Amino acid sequence: MFFSNKKIKLRKLTPTISPETSVEQNLPEQKEKHIHPLAYSRNLLRRRIKEDSFDEFVIDAEAKSRNSLESPVSNRAFSFVFFLALIFSLIVFCRLLYLNFFEGTFFSERAEANMSRSVQIPAPRGLITDRFSIPLLENKPTFSAVLNLVDFFKDEVSQETILKKISEIFKIDSVSLKEKLSNINLEKTAELVIKKDLSLSEALEAKSLKINSLQIIDDYRRDYTFGPVFAHLIGYTGEVSSSDIIKDKKISLGDEIGKSGLELFYNSFLEGEKGESVNYKNAREEIIENKSAKNPIPGKTLKLNIDSEFQRFFYRRMGLALENLGRQAGVGLAFNPQNGEILAALSFPSFDPNAFILKEKSDERKSILFSKELPLFNRFTSGIYNPGSTIKPLVSVAALKEKIVTPDKSFFSPGFIEIPNPYNPETPSRFLDWKPQGWVNLYSALARSSNVYFYYLGGGFEGFKGLGINKLNEWWRRFNLNEKTGIDLPGEETGFLPNPEEKEKRTGQPWRIGDTYNVTIGQGDVAITPLELLNYIGAIANGGKILKLRVAKDSTSEILKDISYLAPEIKEVQKGMEDAVEKDYGTAHILNDLPFKVAAKTGSAQVSNNKKTNAFFVGYAPAENPEIAILVLVENAREGSLNTVPIAKEVLYWYYTNRL
Repeated sequence: MFFSNKKIKLRKLTPTISPETSVEQNLPEQKEKHIHPLAYSRNLLRRRIKEDSFDEFVIDAEAKSRNSLESPVSNRAFSFVFFLALIFSLIVFCRLLYLNFFEGTFFSERAEANMSRSVQIPAPRGLITDRFSIPLLENKPTFSAVLNLVDFFKDEVSQETILKKISEIFKIDSVSLKEKLSNINLEKTAELVIKKDLSLSEALEAKSLKINSLQIIDDYRRDYTFGPVFAHLIGYTGEVSSSDIIKDKKISLGDEIGKSGLELFYNSFLEGEKGESVNYKNAREEIIENKSAKNPIPGKTLKLNIDSEFQRFFYRRMGLALENLGRQAGVGLAFNPQNGEILAALSFPSFDPNAFILKEKSDERKSILFSKELPLFNRFTSGIYNPGSTIKPLVSVAALKEKIVTPDKSFFSPGFIEIPNPYNPETPSRFLDWKPQGWVNLYSALARSSNVYFYYLGGGFEGFKGLGINKLNEWWRRFNLNEKTGIDLPGEETGFLPNPEEKEKRTGQPWRIGDTYNVTIGQGDVAITPLELLNYIGAIANGGKILKLRVAKDSTSEILKDISYLAPEIKEVQKGMEDAVEKDYGTAHILNDLPFKVAAKTGSAQVSNNKKTNAFFVGYAPAENPEIAILVLVENAREGSLNTVPIAKEVLYWYYTNRL
């Protein structure tokens, strides 16, 4: 047989002869060659087997060739591919993790920003009340115009048109508006306050323009109920300027901050925390919904030690006195010498802080800013004055402690003393008393305010050795006349205490005995603030404690310096100050008919080359256990201290009647 033992894969033959077709019809070759059908089938089968053997041979040859070319893949190759796949997967995973967890908020906000705009909701500033919780101001509701900077800068084509419309509606100079836009820090804020305290007509007109980037929001403005009465205490607020941003990087243009007084000093305490609302928009940038995202938190209420009713009376009484005298400038102060609480504080002339809030008061604001009387100047914190004879109680304590004099030691005052003039012996230098006093000791010298007596104590005379300028300087400092009182108001100044070295360096002239005489009675170069003056008088009243002065209510008082070791000397000085009221020769004797005991000291200081006189009154009551110490200062007084005592009398009487 031609079949070999080798297995041959036979292909399945598909029958080509259907049962219905005859052999003759399907085998034309049989007809032509006249071969029997069975013989023809065997021949055909042999031919096909040979063909299949050849195909199998070719297939085997291809397989052998393929086997000779292919080789098994090594494990190292698989490991390398796996490592690459792992690294790629880790990179993708880390990137997804970073985008979702670390940058998720950013991209979420960007996605939300495409469909929404957040709007900050102003928070009302905290109220300010007096010691009895009486509000000294209000927060009145109003409207503000705010420019959304994202929408504004997004629409580059319409920017000039928008600015022009805003300028026309709100009557704002377009140049200043562009300057604001150029100065704004887009990293800190996405809004710019265009104008605050809009009228209803302005708000409606702005809304009618339908400018997507311009929004009208609910806002508040300060209303200072009592106007000028508390102006130098409370101060006023205003919009942030470029100079404010330089000082404080946390604020932005358009924010409202304190500009003076307590509004400035306690700005961070009074300012609230802004809220936020979200405007959702459609594809046409039209607002379709508004939702509150965060409610605003109002600022905290600031409670003061100030007695508002007492302050208002003090203001009216002193204002009337200045008007009658034809004078405008002065200071009124009152505090509790036991704890340092400020009860009243006045500076004349004053101003209406509402002029810096209300646009209809723009003319008044200009007159305040350009007034020659400087109504914005706070005289009780920043004014520096020669204290005149009000310095004499301090000199008395020093002289007693240094054993220069005893309370009963007397000196004669003919109304002046004369010292030789080395340059012209025929014309000796004369230093005046304000009138002849006769023989005076410590008590009567304080009561009468004798200058000659204190010339002896300060500079010495006719063989009597006084304290001298260096000792005087030491004692001024012991009573803190070179230190701030620590009052919680901005702009507090400190006094100027002269010494020989400073004078010679400043003027080229040596220190002379006449200079010592002058500063001993509170004139010449020595100058202090009203706060420093009253605080030292408070130490006389309470027996030797120099206190930190406080306007805002606090739970505890603070002692700046304890000099109570001077209590014996202070007690003697207190007697002299009481005599100033009780004795008929006392300079404050008109207070003697008050229903309580008062200790006082008056003073006057010549200024402007002796062309003007500043008049002082300082005192405390009740003298046995003081609860109030007051200061009255009238600049350029007509009759010296006589112009201040009547004011002090009515102020003390009111306080005693209504509070004590």
